[in-house]
Amino acid sequence: CNIYEIDPFIVLAVIQTESNFTPKAVSSRGAIGLMQVMPTTGEYVAKDRGISYNGRNSLYDPFVNVKLGIHYLSFLQDKFDTMENALAAYNYGPSKFAKSKTLSKNPPKYVKKVLNFKSFLEEESILLAKRS
Repeated sequence: CNIYEIDPFIVLAVIQTESNFTPKAVSSRGAIGLMQVMPTTGEYVAKDRGISYNGRNSLYDPFVNVKLGIHYLSFLQDKFDTMENALAAYNYGPSKFAKSKTLSKNPPKYVKKVLNFKSFLEEESILLAKRS
C-alpha cells in the first residue's frame, strides 16, 4: 500500500466486498482470490511488475493476489484520476468503465459499498486506538 500510496483501508474494503476474505473465492466470471483478480489481469500485472506468476494457481496465494490487486487498483487510479473511478473500473472493467457515460457521474453500488466499509474500518480503528 505504501509503495502505491493506496489507503490500506481501501484494500481491506475491496477484499471484504470482493471475496469476504476468502482466499479460494472464484466468481461466476472467473475472478479469483481475495481481490478477485481475473487471470488475464493477473498475468499482465505480474509481467509488468516482474512478479513470479504460475497462472491461475498464483491467484489463490493471498500474498500474490493482494500484491497484484493493489498494483492494478493503483494503475486504475492513475488512469481514471480518482479512487471512486478506479473502484468502478475495478468492478466493471476498465474498458466498460471508459465507454460508459454514466458510471463516472453516478457511482455504482459497488463503489458505495467499498467506501462505506472503508469508513467503518476507520471508525473501528479509532475506537480501538482510544481503548489502548
